Amino acid sequence: MKVLVAIVALLGLAIPVWAENRAMEFGLAESIVFGLEHNLTVAEARTDVEQAQWQLKEADAAFQPHMTATAAPLQWQGPWNKLEYGPESSLDLSWTGPGGTSAALGIRQEVNEEGIVTTPLTLTLSQRLAPGAELTANNVARTSAEIALAQARLALEEAQASLKEDITRSFYHILISGRNLQLDRLSQQEAEQHLSITRDEARQGMANELEVLEAEAELLTAEKNVVNAEHTHELSLTQFKDLLNVDAGTPLTLLRESAPAMRVRVQHSLDELLDLALHHNRQLTRQQLAVQHTEWQLLQKEAAYAPAWDFSLGYTYTPATTSGGGLSSASLQSEHEYSAALVVSFSFFDGGEGIASLGQARSRLEADRLDVAQLKQQIQNDVRTLYFDLEATDRHIEVLEAARLNRRQSLEIARRMRAQGALTEIEVLPYEQSLREAQRDLLQAVADYESTRLQLFQIVGQI
Repeated sequence: MKVLVAIVALLGLAIPVWAENRAMEFGLAESIVFGLEHNLTVAEARTDVEQAQWQLKEADAAFQPHMTATAAPLQWQGPWNKLEYGPESSLDLSWTGPGGTSAALGIRQEVNEEGIVTTPLTLTLSQRLAPGAELTANNVARTSAEIALAQARLALEEAQASLKEDITRSFYHILISGRNLQLDRLSQQEAEQHLSITRDEARQGMANELEVLEAEAELLTAEKNVVNAEHTHELSLTQFKDLLNVDAGTPLTLLRESAPAMRVRVQHSLDELLDLALHHNRQLTRQQLAVQHTEWQLLQKEAAYAPAWDFSLGYTYTPATTSGGGLSSASLQSEHEYSAALVVSFSFFDGGEGIASLGQARSRLEADRLDVAQLKQQIQNDVRTLYFDLEATDRHIEVLEAARLNRRQSLEIARRMRAQGALTEIEVLPYEQSLREAQRDLLQAVADYESTRLQLFQIVGQI
């Protein structure tokens, strides 16, 4: 951020202002902060992160104790002509651990045909032996939620970085279009002055009709350039407001220009940039997470079609009870019941569904891995291209700086000659126009350099 602020300070160009009921001034840094808070794309990405966080909380909840209570106070059972009133109620507690262990405790109260109320208590413990505990449904769901959250956060960071780049580039476009509009309006004023002088000379017999027509054509061209520059500037403002989610009718003005345009050179070598890109590029990281997710899905499918081994222990206790009141009574002694089991389950035949499902998962994993390889190659190519573009633009800027100095010196000489009477006002105008064009070219080259630099830094994950 400090680099971006320094760029604007070095450029010394305008600061935009929005005014609704009260004027608000925004520099580049303030514009980025405002955009991050109000841009719709970033807001949507932020919502995706929130949804992924809730999804992870839902997956974590599967490892917390669960308690369910049910009651049937009005219940009759038996033949239609001899229904027996038998209310029931139950309380169930369950817990599943990340290590494949699960426990269940159930308490049930019911009335049997003899009117005896029984309240058995059942405790069951089970342990997944194979496949591994990490491949249980709850663990897979939690891992998938963690990967989804990481992807959502990377998508948010990518959207924020892209917005910063877009706002900065749009900010430069506003500055350039505003500067070009000023230069075109100045050229229009000079063309009007040139036409006025040419007409005066024609009346005095010092210029012919053809020269007057050429001056008029020059003015028409200047007026057309002003109209085009105004349209370009207004379009730049509109695009900038869209990025900040500001109403299109909100006025935005450029205040002033002071310092000359300069560029901020990249301090990293090409090898350093390539290394940064492979380790910090957000799109690549998201694609690698997608590969990890696909690997988990493949493991889950393989586990689903492999033999499942589970060991369980059970204990049921039924306390002694006696029916209440009446001409007769009945009772039950307390009971203790134990159980242990090793359960193996697997599918003998599924019509080839398992083979097809595994083949599809393996093909998808291979495709995702190829996508990562292709993306790495594309990122490396983009980094090299942008790096060499920066070097070429840097050399071009040096040439333009020398050209601007040459035009400035030529204009100073021309003005001295005009003061000495060796040149006329009209003869000096081309030197002024030449300097303005040199300034315009230099400003555009600096903006192109910064735009390329920002694009490079976004690829290497430094924005």
